[in-house]
Amino acid sequence: MNKSTSKILSILLLFMASASWTGARADGGFGETKNGWPFDNGNGLYFFIDSEAGTAVLTNSEMKSEGSTKGANSYSGNIDIPETVIFNGNIYPVVGIQEYAFYNSTGLKTVAIPESITSIGSEAFSGCTGLEAITVDNLNPQYASIGGLLLSKNQKTLLYCPGGKSGECAVPTKVTTIANNAFLDCSNLTSVVLPDGVTSIGESAFQGCSSLASINMPSSLTTIGDNAFRDCTSLQSIQLPSTLTSIGTYAFAYTGLTFITIPENITEIKSGTFEGAKLTYV
Repeated sequence: MNKSTSKILSILLLFMASASWTGARADGGFGETKNGWPFDNGNGLYFFIDSEAGTAVLTNSEMKSEGSTKGANSYSGNIDIPETVIFNGNIYPVVGIQEYAFYNSTGLKTVAIPESITSIGSEAFSGCTGLEAITVDNLNPQYASIGGLLLSKNQKTLLYCPGGKSGECAVPTKVTTIANNAFLDCSNLTSVVLPDGVTSIGESAFQGCSSLASINMPSSLTTIGDNAFRDCTSLQSIQLPSTLTSIGTYAFAYTGLTFITIPENITEIKSGTFEGAKLTYV
C-alpha cells in the first residue's frame, strides 16, 4: 500500500468514526454502538445523541444515523417519552421523533409526548395497529391532542389518528385540514364525523380504512387528495358537497362504492379516480 492510498484510508476511517451515533436509553442507561446503529438487548427507548447540536432524537433499535431506514417493531405497551436523557454526564433535551421511529410497533398502546418535542417525522407511527391514544403536554409549542388524536398546536390540522382507534371518530371542531396519511390503515374505524369548516382532505388520508362505512362531507370541503379513500372497501355510498372542486387521482379507487353524487363544480375526473368501483353517477 503506497503512502497516498494509506492517507486516503485514514481519512475515510476518521470520517466514519465521526459520523457514528450513540444509542441512549430513556432510563439513563445506554446500549452499545455498532457502526452507528443503536441497539439494546432490553426493551428501552432508543435515541440518537447529537453532541454538536446538544439534542437527542427518539428512534428505534434498527435505525441508522438520521436516514429514512425503516426500523423493527421495537416498542410495546405505554410509552412516556422523556424530556431529557443523560449521556456521558451531559443532559440532552429530546427534541424530535424520527421518521418511522415506532414503525410497525403493533404492541404499542399509548404514547405521551413531552413539551420538548418540536418535530415528528413522516410516518413515525405507521403500522402501529394497536396504538389507542397519543397525548401531548399542554405546554408543547408545536402539537396538541384531543381524544387521543394528534393535532397541530392551533388544532386546525389533524395530523394523526392512532391505528388502534375503533368505532366512530369525531374530529375536533376547530379542524380545517385532514393531513396526508392522517387515518392511514385505521382498519377498525367504522365511521368518521368531520366538522363544518374542513376544507381539505390530504393524500392517502383514509387509505386502507377497510371498515369505514360512513363519513360525512361538510359543505366547506373543496379538495380531496390522491388516494384519499383508496381501499376503503366498506364505503358504499357518499355524497360530495357542491363546494368541492378537486378530486385526486385514485381518490376512491378500490372502494366499495356503488353510488356517489358528483357536484357540478367538478370539471375533470382524473384517470383512476374510481378504478375498481362500480358506480351510478348522479
